[in-house]
Amino acid sequence: MKILTLFLCCVWLAFANVGAFQLPAKYNDFEKLLLSRMNFSIDPCDDFYNYACGGSSDNYDVEISQQNARILQSGLEELRHSDLHDHMMSSEAISKVVKYYSACVNEQNGRYNVAEYTRQKVDLFMKEFFQFVSYQFFNDDVALDLDRENLSGLLKYVHDEFHVEPFFTSLFQPDFSTESPRVLGFLNFTETSPTFVMEYDCKAQNKVLDKFVAGVRTVMTTMQLKASKSEVKAVARELMEFEFKLLGLCQENSDDGAESGKDGAEDVADNNEDDGENEYENEESHSTDEMDFTDETESTDESDEAEITDEADEAESTKETESSNETDEENDDESTIETTTSSEPESDGIRFKKLEDLTFETWNFDFNNYVREIIATGAGSNLIDYDNLQVITEIDHLPEILESTSDTTLLRYICFRIIMANVVDAPKCLDIVSNFPLIKNRIYTESKYASIMERESMRSLITTIIEMIKTTLKNMVTSMPWIQADKEAYRIFVKKFNRMKSHVGIEDDFLNNTWIDTYYEQIQFGESDTFLDMHSTVLKFNSYSKVRSLIYPENNLEVDTTGDNAMYSADLNKFVIFDGNLVAPNYHKKYPLSYNLGNVGGTIGHEIAHSIDPNFIDFDEKAAYNPFLGEAATEAYSEMIDCLVNQYNDIQLLPDHFETNRVNGTLTVSENMADISGIDAAYRTFKKFEQKYGRERRLRHPKLRDLTQDQIFWLGFAGGFCTKESDEFVELTLMTDVHSPKKARVEGSLKSLPAFGKAFKCPVGSKYRPEEYCKVWTR
Repeated sequence: MKILTLFLCCVWLAFANVGAFQLPAKYNDFEKLLLSRMNFSIDPCDDFYNYACGGSSDNYDVEISQQNARILQSGLEELRHSDLHDHMMSSEAISKVVKYYSACVNEQNGRYNVAEYTRQKVDLFMKEFFQFVSYQFFNDDVALDLDRENLSGLLKYVHDEFHVEPFFTSLFQPDFSTESPRVLGFLNFTETSPTFVMEYDCKAQNKVLDKFVAGVRTVMTTMQLKASKSEVKAVARELMEFEFKLLGLCQENSDDGAESGKDGAEDVADNNEDDGENEYENEESHSTDEMDFTDETESTDESDEAEITDEADEAESTKETESSNETDEENDDESTIETTTSSEPESDGIRFKKLEDLTFETWNFDFNNYVREIIATGAGSNLIDYDNLQVITEIDHLPEILESTSDTTLLRYICFRIIMANVVDAPKCLDIVSNFPLIKNRIYTESKYASIMERESMRSLITTIIEMIKTTLKNMVTSMPWIQADKEAYRIFVKKFNRMKSHVGIEDDFLNNTWIDTYYEQIQFGESDTFLDMHSTVLKFNSYSKVRSLIYPENNLEVDTTGDNAMYSADLNKFVIFDGNLVAPNYHKKYPLSYNLGNVGGTIGHEIAHSIDPNFIDFDEKAAYNPFLGEAATEAYSEMIDCLVNQYNDIQLLPDHFETNRVNGTLTVSENMADISGIDAAYRTFKKFEQKYGRERRLRHPKLRDLTQDQIFWLGFAGGFCTKESDEFVELTLMTDVHSPKKARVEGSLKSLPAFGKAFKCPVGSKYRPEEYCKVWTR
């Protein structure tokens, strides 16, 4: 006990050091943070969300992003202007990043011209493949000979120079089910990414068409073209309908063939517009990226015997847990890790192809040559076993589309996608560092933590919290009578939690400059390179990250851990929380433990609870899809799900005049279940801390001094959702998002958590202390 207390004291004292990055003053004072957010005129038993968040117009998500941006920028400026980081700057890779960032900062003052740079590259592309001196984007009669048999060469050029795959998306996925170093995994050809970040609604195509019209206007400005409004709209419709075909959308009543775009153009033209002389100017739109996460530390089976559990639960589960451990230990050496990759193809009817089968003769497109060239470029000197590279094609309709579409339309669409990808969003200097995620993590961590001790103290404390919450969730699940009655389900749940891997995404590989320099050695900047030259080189390198994921299948290396993110992966049975989540106002050393556990603890609990939600409950301890609940347990689980669906269906967030004004309980049930069980486990963990180490002192401000630590815990939970959202945004969330809107996530969760009603002494039968409520993994 004394040793543990001394350890925790050292952990908290370690945070007393002043780091390289200094927090804004408003986050250093916890009481000021609460006072800036809370609305004391509201009864927490009537509307807790607005009680906790209604006094501020701040956007929680924006606050966290701004905090992480400040930390990163502080570190970058230190490297640019200080001589105190010789070890980091001795790395060639880190020096490249600083040069790249500095070039952006310096040239941004001179307003580098992305449009002009892209136009010059497009002109070179047209001369290389079509001998065009000037490409006439709007001319349907232009002499064009698109070599379909060698289309792979053109698309490889577009991939490398413009970082676009216009007709499809190629995803390389490592195969974790084999130990052979030569069987890399599989290649998945899926649909192209939509040009625009919006809902493509077949019943409201004019909204989508407006985006394409704006995109065509951007092409005009970039390529210095002129066209009438009718020409612009005709081309925009042609491009939209072609993209709909690629995406397999809205094809029920559409005409086949290349001429459908032109045939429908007149339907869009405004009757009162001059079709001859009016011309368009420039307009901008947007694009997005995705990421994955990184390596892990696996928890041991010793957590079966964790002491942090209710005595009643412990008494009921100890005997079964011990027998499960014995079986677990016997089977561990013999078992192999299965993943959804290896199990789902058979169950879902996915058909793998060999690369040699995807030639022009058999598929009307030479994917074979395209893939080999992509892999050869990305793999460098690594030997690749192409014969064992399996392929999934989810775009079997593509050959027919390409065959039925004119050369003019294909080239026009390629050009359109090039401009949209390269011109619309000019690179921002701080954002471009994300193109080097491994180095960005190092710079961020160096800036955030003043010492190794501070960094490792944070890692140790968060790891402890993760293990306690995971154990608490395991005990919640295995204490359910219908789980205890199902011996097989009980056994698998115990193993699943015991084998669940966890990782705190804090960069720790500070000294390994050799490895990171080798990893980025393909990026070479010339002495005369402008910022945009460097940027193009970096984007090309990043477009090959999909190939590097095959070469390093054990780790998804290129992961940015500086964002406000945490996740659970069912196919690895693994939880990770990123360092960017561990910042104020999310988490801070000066905040009460109750608040930190309500906020970050709730996030940890939520993600771990996804392992038992309707999407992932059927994945076993080996991360293989294996429905294991017996008939009675399945029925009990379904009743719990049905109750949650009904409970959230009753939550109305918008006035009646909105077409969609209530939560869709079915759409959001997995996230709602994770919210409730996750924060429940975090609260129980908080009470364990409090029982062992005593209660923290009360706050001092007159408006806050009566708050108990239990109440502060729930303020921490709500604090993670404090964001002002427009009614229109809420309606869009209700229609499309698997997450309930933020207010509903708080309100819906608290109805199923009696501890909240007791903490605020809400009357029995009131909104947050109903006599009947959905019990989620609790009796």
